[in-house]
Amino acid sequence: MAVQGNEPVDPGYFAEVEDLFFDALELPPNQRQTWLQEKCQDRQEIYTEVQTLLEAHVSSEEFLSESPDLTGIAACPDLSGRRLGSYQVDTEIAKGGMGRIYSADRVDGEYEQRVAIKVVELGNIEAELFRRERQTLANLGHPNIVTLLDGGTLEEGFPYLVMELVDGQAIDQYNISHALDREALITLFCTLCEVVSRAHQQGVIHCDLKPANILVTERGILKLLDFGISQTLIKTQDSQNDSIQSQALTPEYASPQRQAHKVPHVTDDIYSLGIILGQLLIGESLPRVATELLVKKKYKKIDIEQMLQLVPSHELRMVIKKATDDEPENRYQTANLLAADLQNFLQNKPVEAVSGGKNWQLYTFYKNITRNRNFWAVVTVCVALLIVAYFWNQKNLNEAQSEAAARAKKVTTDLAEVLSRTQPSIDVQAELTGLTIQNIEKVIVGSPGNIPAIHALSERLVRLGQLEGHPLYLNRGNREDAASYLKQAEVRLEGLLQLVEEGEADFSIVQDDEVNEDVLAYDLLRVKRLIAELGLYSGDRVESIGQMVSLESEFNARQFNLESRKQVLTHMHDLLAWANFNLRIKKYDRTTEYLERAESYTGKVETLKTGGTTPSGDDGIDESTLSKKELEKLKQSRKEARRIEREQIESLKDARYLKALSEEHRGHIAFLSNDFQTAERHYNSVGEPTLVDIRLTPLHGRINSIQACIALKTNQPDRAEALYNQIKQRYEALIYAHPGSERHKFRLQRLTDKTLSLEEQLGCDDPMSSMFPLRKLPPSTD
Repeated sequence: MAVQGNEPVDPGYFAEVEDLFFDALELPPNQRQTWLQEKCQDRQEIYTEVQTLLEAHVSSEEFLSESPDLTGIAACPDLSGRRLGSYQVDTEIAKGGMGRIYSADRVDGEYEQRVAIKVVELGNIEAELFRRERQTLANLGHPNIVTLLDGGTLEEGFPYLVMELVDGQAIDQYNISHALDREALITLFCTLCEVVSRAHQQGVIHCDLKPANILVTERGILKLLDFGISQTLIKTQDSQNDSIQSQALTPEYASPQRQAHKVPHVTDDIYSLGIILGQLLIGESLPRVATELLVKKKYKKIDIEQMLQLVPSHELRMVIKKATDDEPENRYQTANLLAADLQNFLQNKPVEAVSGGKNWQLYTFYKNITRNRNFWAVVTVCVALLIVAYFWNQKNLNEAQSEAAARAKKVTTDLAEVLSRTQPSIDVQAELTGLTIQNIEKVIVGSPGNIPAIHALSERLVRLGQLEGHPLYLNRGNREDAASYLKQAEVRLEGLLQLVEEGEADFSIVQDDEVNEDVLAYDLLRVKRLIAELGLYSGDRVESIGQMVSLESEFNARQFNLESRKQVLTHMHDLLAWANFNLRIKKYDRTTEYLERAESYTGKVETLKTGGTTPSGDDGIDESTLSKKELEKLKQSRKEARRIEREQIESLKDARYLKALSEEHRGHIAFLSNDFQTAERHYNSVGEPTLVDIRLTPLHGRINSIQACIALKTNQPDRAEALYNQIKQRYEALIYAHPGSERHKFRLQRLTDKTLSLEEQLGCDDPMSSMFPLRKLPPSTD
């Protein structure tokens, strides 16, 4: 007999039902019943189950498949050939339980456009509710969400939507037809996660994520369909009819909570994403049958464990397992966290889903070593070269001076490039920077007057000071260590300038214009400012303000010869630092003046040169015609070209961050002046944070805090709560990537302190504390 209720099912029984069902789908509809009768002779229960699935499939496979079958609703008229406003309807392209989809053309003469028109049969659901839902979809403006262009109501009373017409394949079919490799597939899936997360941040839960609702065009552009509408309809039907609700989902992709008809939650979408990810990774289509039989009789659910066995990577299996955990609290809490873990996998970083295992520490150590193996190889080679240079220095001091300068610069350059590519934690950055300092110091032992080497050492000391405890940078909270390293940098630069004044400095070994007397004086002034800033936040505030004012006067009295992109960016950063100081002491006019000066250099970043000249004429060279010496020279030339290209990318990334920093300051001035509209305009002009520039994450945390305060002040509690949750997510992700950041741990602790009001958690009671690190850190527990 057929399977009933929740009784156990023999796996072989359903396997046969499923095989017969999909084989039948390959046949024309008029041949299926005869074929099935032949296959199921004397097995009436098998025949009944397959026939039930086939009948359900006929009514549920189109564009609006698995939508509620709202009985008792008048049929929507055929719109083929009709004119709806500016659009001429062409032909019907899809039909489902809730309405029809037509292709159409815009014919009002303004411009030509091919669109899709969706007519929804709502029955007893009020038109006002549909209009509100249509507005929600309109608010979800995103390049990867199908665009809502227009809407209206037919004369017959049926509402309709005008949307962009997407010419693409469902994501699972696109994956198979284009034979995507794993990196391309995961990158595409991360785009999907970003779209879903963006909607979640605006309070919209999809509730029906599945491959059929995710299209990819031939250009590789992902588009998400039916966003948000199903959620509102489900809520309405929940209050009217449980049987309707049970059909308003796709069981293969629905979480246990959705199948139990509980209130939708973002983790329901995370569950669906996990199923979709597993399906894409194994490259096979799961059964697409959403029928009463599957839902009410609990006839079949996806065997996740069986699916996981087909995924080739243990780390990816753990990601899917975490996303599809039966308990919502054990899943990824946001789609961005799911995407971040997948990015960890692509970047060979520890995957958070693997955490908690007995070999977690060994796993983390292994991932860090393998991820940075190129760097360690570079460091090893550089150390070896520096040792050779040291002994060679004993034989020929003059030649070694130039060689030592080049090697010191190379170690610094290699470190910067590796850190830029790998984005390690601040703890790893501090460790590697300290190692670089030791290597450069060995060079200086044999070359005490080597200007480039000493200058490179001072730069690394400054960076180590920032990492250890400068409050305006991502740091480990070690203020005393920070002051010590900055003081060492100050002493080194003062010593170099003294050599210049005494005429003992030899600039002949300097190979570029990045080090000269003006640069040294400029760098010394910057280090003194950094030291004074330390005192401003952790020492004698009055004394530090006096020092800053004196240094500011000296800064404005200098004339700066900015010849390279690096020098321009450094000067822009210093201008913004002085803007930050004047904002701190509430001199808003002076702050604006520095912001305008910094922004005036933005255009020069792209036109000025980097630290060298890009080699030309390398492409197309037949290496087989070159001598060994010529080939080696060509390889070095190409290597230098790649270095310069990476330096240009880093410069543009710095320029983007500095622009964001400037907009943040302008927004804060407007906020403090109670001009909330202007503040929001500046904050919204700052692009979303990226994985390649961690500096934007705390910046966005500060911006979101002020935006949440604005929301509270303007009576928008829901928006404030959403921003509050987003801020927590940002700091959780930041601390996960940089566990040594004590300042942000303290910030997150305050955000989650239930004894505080929301205003106090966000810092609305003291807005300057949201912009500046004014709150004193608790004593270290180490």
